[in-house]
Amino acid sequence: MAKGARRCKVAGVGPSSTLVACHDCDLLHTVVPLVAGRVARCRRCGGTLYTHHPAKGLDHSLAWVVTALILAVLSYAYPLLTFSWQGQIRQESLLTAIGVLMEQGFWWLALVVVITILLVPMLELLGLLVLLVPLRLGRRPWRPMLLLTMLQTVSPWGMMDVYLLGVLIAYAKLSASALLIPGLGLFAFGGQMVAVIAALHHLDCHLLWQCLEEEEDG
Repeated sequence: MAKGARRCKVAGVGPSSTLVACHDCDLLHTVVPLVAGRVARCRRCGGTLYTHHPAKGLDHSLAWVVTALILAVLSYAYPLLTFSWQGQIRQESLLTAIGVLMEQGFWWLALVVVITILLVPMLELLGLLVLLVPLRLGRRPWRPMLLLTMLQTVSPWGMMDVYLLGVLIAYAKLSASALLIPGLGLFAFGGQMVAVIAALHHLDCHLLWQCLEEEEDG
């Protein structure tokens, strides 16, 4: 999941790193202080390296995280699709789909869906929330290195986009033989995926390390 999100590339490990790599061409640059509101750009391709506006950067990511959490609750609580076939109406949500897989003996597939569709996205969102809220309040987060390591580890295992693509393919194939009505859960699920990508895209690692350093020094 979040394959389109921008990744931060910082040479070295930890907040003491003094080099930053361009997100587009990987050219290394020395980190220099910026005036508030200014943007550091790559000498080779002109891509954005980092900015100096910590509150705004954190606000954007935090807003997208909260949005994704709200949409996640809606996507779990409401149906993805409503089927109408030969007078029978059936509603399918994400949770009922997992239950059907378990009833049919595909418990291993149900487990994969739970991990990649439910657990991993929630870990990402909760990890970002625990990381960003204290920083926004001027406090040091609980074990920030552990949270950042967890986010980097679980992120590749998120498969929300794959699941959404599967639902859309099923919708296209079954719409010829049955009446299919997209539910609120489907739109919320798609919105959650976009919100997670946006939260990671707006998360500037340089600003994050800067805020952590300021809290540590304070």
